[in-house]
Formats: sequence, structure tokens, C-alpha cells
Amino acid sequence: MIIDDFCERDYLCALFGDTLKSTPPECKQMKKADVLGITVMAGLFLACGGLGYAAFGDKTPGNILTGFGFYELFWLVDIGKLCIVIHMVGAYQIVAQAFFLIVEMGAKMMWPDSGFVQKEYPCRIGKSDIQF
Repeated sequence: MIIDDFCERDYLCALFGDTLKSTPPECKQMKKADVLGITVMAGLFLACGGLGYAAFGDKTPGNILTGFGFYELFWLVDIGKLCIVIHMVGAYQIVAQAFFLIVEMGAKMMWPDSGFVQKEYPCRIGKSDIQF
């Protein structure tokens, strides 16, 4: 039941979200937020690159963390790579939710009389119940 309500709410929000009036309009607000975010990140990256080149010139090592004689810091690079993997796994779960919604809605339309597809499956996690 909870998943059905969640999916129906998301489906309705997707259908009618752009027709609702609000102040300020979401498109203008998001455009400002996107421009601000991209500008800040571009400025940060350009400052890091420019200051690094100004400080070291052509002798800038390929790997800043381990390029100055601290060869035992490869564990630091590995931790950085692990953080990227964790970030990408979380981002995948968010992006995949739209795909799962489409598959679930398609299965419900294709097999409306199926007890397996239409039935809610309760799952207890800790002290809370979740319906699947």
C-alpha cells in the first residue's frame, strides 16, 4: 500500500508538476541555482589548477598527493577512490528509482489480474513495517 501511494504520488507529480503555479517559478529558481553552482565549481577548479601551475610550473607532478616524495601515501589515494565509488553507488540508487517506477507501473498495467504483481508484501526492518 505504501509503495502504491508513493508511486502514484510520484506519477501524479510528474504529470502535473509543471502545470501548477508557484512563485517564483521553479525553472527560474533552478536556473539561478544551476548557474551559481557551475560558476562556483568552475572558479574553484580554475583557482586550484592556476595556483598549482603558478607554484610548480611544468614540474607539477601528475599525482599531487604522492608526487612530492611522499610515496607511502598511496593509501590516501585509495581512500579517495573509495569515496568516489561510494558517491557513485548512492547516485545510481537515486537515478535508478525512476526506472524502477516505470517497470513497476508497466507490470501493473500488463498484468492487472496477477496476484503476484498486485499483492503487497510486508517487510519488517527493525521496528518499522515496509510494504513492497
